[in-house]
Amino acid sequence: MKRPFWIVEALADCVLLIFLSGCGGGGAGSNLAVKSKDFTAPSQGPIQITVIFTKSVDRNSVVTGTSLILAGATDKNASGQLTWGTATVPDDKLTFTSAKPWPQILSGTDRGFTLTLKSTIKATDNSPMEQCKTGKPGTEQPGDCILLFSIPG
Repeated sequence: MKRPFWIVEALADCVLLIFLSGCGGGGAGSNLAVKSKDFTAPSQGPIQITVIFTKSVDRNSVVTGTSLILAGATDKNASGQLTWGTATVPDDKLTFTSAKPWPQILSGTDRGFTLTLKSTIKATDNSPMEQCKTGKPGTEQPGDCILLFSIPG
């Protein structure tokens, strides 16, 4: 007996959805992961990095200079201020604003910097920080998430 095509298509869509939800982080029982990242760096101003996570983060596990490290060529552990929140989930969005303007963190011609989220960062359900993949195997410590950024110009 031949099945209608729409049943096969619907089944394929369901399998794909199940596969993707299991691989993207954020499902029940999964680790804490970075959902998205962005930054701004005004002309001579501070670097402001926004990270959105797949789960609510235990704020006490995020310590500037220890478990969250902003590094450029000139300043390998730049200090700054953390703010939290979105309207719907107050602990899934973190914004880090550097204390120094970006030219004091980066060197003259180097425009790249990193934000490291150490493996000690935990979700509110105590799940650990998932290692980010940079495409450069062997460059990250196990469990650390290193986010790469570059100021255009």
